[in-house]
Amino acid sequence: MPTAESAEPLPTEYASFQNFPNPFRGSTQFRFDLPERTRVRIGVYDVLGREIVNLADGQLDAGRYRGAWRGLDRGGRLLTAGVYFFRMEAIAFDGAKKLGATRKVMLTE
Repeated sequence: MPTAESAEPLPTEYASFQNFPNPFRGSTQFRFDLPERTRVRIGVYDVLGREIVNLADGQLDAGRYRGAWRGLDRGGRLLTAGVYFFRMEAIAFDGAKKLGATRKVMLTE
């Protein structure tokens, strides 16, 4: 699950930033901002749209967040080099989608 970074003032907009480094080998960092408490779901998908691993799925308070992905699938196995996609969704309590973002991620050998 991503961890909150200390931030003053709190973000005023929903935002998802490109992971870095990209391409990567070993680990890549991702960041996002939430202006209010929101349900967040972040998954990594292959080029066929199959979910490889779920990185977050739950309620998060307002703030700036950072997480990491080490190129592992849900079973903890290292994936082969290739193109993958981060998909982040932020959904408000009333069910309204506040953010839907997809970012291309390249895993190298």
